[in-house]
Amino acid sequence: MNTAKATAPSACRMTYSTSSRTIWNTSRRRERRMPEVYIDSLTVRNFGPYYGEHTFNFATHDDRCGILIGGKNGAGKTHLLRALYLAVVGETGVHDLKKVEPSSEATRFAFDKSLNRRAEAEGDFNTLLQVTISQRDDKGTRKAMLVREIRHRPNSAPVWRSYAERFDGSGRIEDEKHLEALRDAFLPRHLARFFFFD
Repeated sequence: MNTAKATAPSACRMTYSTSSRTIWNTSRRRERRMPEVYIDSLTVRNFGPYYGEHTFNFATHDDRCGILIGGKNGAGKTHLLRALYLAVVGETGVHDLKKVEPSSEATRFAFDKSLNRRAEAEGDFNTLLQVTISQRDDKGTRKAMLVREIRHRPNSAPVWRSYAERFDGSGRIEDEKHLEALRDAFLPRHLARFFFFD
């Protein structure tokens, strides 16, 4: 008689049986877990309603597993998610956001209008989106900071400058292919849209 029995995924001991003579106990084998990805912080400057530089620390306390962000309509909750997505994904994320947010004219994302109005009136045409991400597993913690500097220009498309800083001492990454590889090692673009939603 063939039977298969498994405990809940969070339990540490699983026993599988395919016959009365053969029993495997996986608690003796080392299980390999997927790394956990954490967004440690986000810094925005002159993006949407955020005038000047603001840093949001997303470190959880007491092993709580989430952060709740609340506020009135128009306070910047959706722009915070947009900033987070663009900081992780980069320039290609602008197209993604336009596809995801095809709603009314009032709430549709228009990147060309994302520069803070007060900063623009003062002659500051620069936006900064910076996210620090860490990946934790049995081997330890890897950390990277993705930085997107955007120079808005009145009569033409914005200019993006992207780079990453790794915290392992290996220095700055500016090559686009290496940036994409680093980003995809932490949080692939095709999966990122499932984690950032409004």
